Amino acid sequence: MDVERLAAAARASAAVARPLLIVALGSAAIAGCQRSAANAVPARSDASPAASVAAASPAARPTPAASSVISPLTNADVDLYLTVMRAAADRVAHATGQDKAAIDLARQVAHGATPTPDQATLLVRAADLAQADVDIAKARGVEARYEQVRGVVEGLIGLGACPTCSGDGGGPVTEQQQQDAAKEDAARAADMRTLEPHRAEIERLQKQVRGIMLGGAAGGG
Repeated sequence: MDVERLAAAARASAAVARPLLIVALGSAAIAGCQRSAANAVPARSDASPAASVAAASPAARPTPAASSVISPLTNADVDLYLTVMRAAADRVAHATGQDKAAIDLARQVAHGATPTPDQATLLVRAADLAQADVDIAKARGVEARYEQVRGVVEGLIGLGACPTCSGDGGGPVTEQQQQDAAKEDAARAADMRTLEPHRAEIERLQKQVRGIMLGGAAGGG
């Protein structure tokens, strides 16, 4: 399931046409992971309805970018990602009130329940909770750097990762493109070496936070 497309489609439903939500959720459930790898920027609930609809379109999604956007990753980059994601996972685990209701609803939908149009707002809330790390990074004044690091980390490890993706489309053609591709491959390999010792925690944290929209997260009470 593509979490970002689901979130964007849900937001468009709430703002424009609620029946669209049910169609979008059904489509997302069978779509599989089509998430861009390294530099995907998450859809946010403050986007305009038109922007949300555009973001939900596969044609509008950015092509996978090289890990070398900020390569090589440093230990400080990895610490930043883990620290923010741990805080986001803690927020999800101890969710109460409407946040917990949103998580519970998302879990039900992920397991086959059909949401009512009146539940669109709750699903939007759940989608935002699945991106709680961005809000935490923003509050800490590290949003720009965090989103860059997150794009690289989640492009290589975890839900929707595509460590072999690149942005060249048809493959190297010119000598320069071949050289650039080789550099990108080397950068991804270096980043994977840096991330590998943390793979288990990265995957666990992603399941706790992004997993809200996959039915895998549990809120506290």
